[in-house]
Amino acid sequence: MVALTDGVIERSDGTGTMLGIDGLGKVELPPHLDGLMPFILLDLLDRSNFSRIEDDMLILALGFSEQIAPGARESLVRAIPQNMRLAAQLSAAAGALTERVYGDSRLAYYAELVTGEFLNNIIVHAFDNAQRLTPKIFYRLTLYDDRIVAAFIDRGKPWDYIAGTSGFGEESVDALYDLAQAGRGMRIIEEIVDRIERHRIGSLNVTHFVLSVDLAAEE
Repeated sequence: MVALTDGVIERSDGTGTMLGIDGLGKVELPPHLDGLMPFILLDLLDRSNFSRIEDDMLILALGFSEQIAPGARESLVRAIPQNMRLAAQLSAAAGALTERVYGDSRLAYYAELVTGEFLNNIIVHAFDNAQRLTPKIFYRLTLYDDRIVAAFIDRGKPWDYIAGTSGFGEESVDALYDLAQAGRGMRIIEEIVDRIERHRIGSLNVTHFVLSVDLAAEE
């Protein structure tokens, strides 16, 4: 359980972080949503016209997610502006980390490709739609023994047809087809990943791409 009360984020273990923000009320989340706290907080800050939203969002995102997820080998966490050059750098870092951990160059290529294509998808569509997205795109790559999870959170127009989609089961075929039509990059991702999960929380899009570690060995 995580709660935000009078400028303090309190965790279930009793630790807390002072934010210097008052009057935002209280947010309580079940444990499985613990990692989304910075983004729900971002939405609260935005609606309260908090003037330092960019700086504090970056601090919050990194501060809350630098710990390696339970069961993970390693994590790469970044919050970046919507910038093609930085997206390319982050994609390269994702590939380098994956190759170092698994020693598999093809798997590293997949991690880099998924990261780069989806970041570019967010950025390009933001320009095309003249949207004002969140000042930062938050990205986390988590490496487990059996899978890689690339998580993205951004603010943008909802993708209603993909909301809540999980897996490649029969019930999700149409939704995944629609997702693939969103652009060349998404078609590439759809061919590579094992599972796609996409949800809408307030004004935020939450997207997870899951890639099996043994996928690179399959022909």
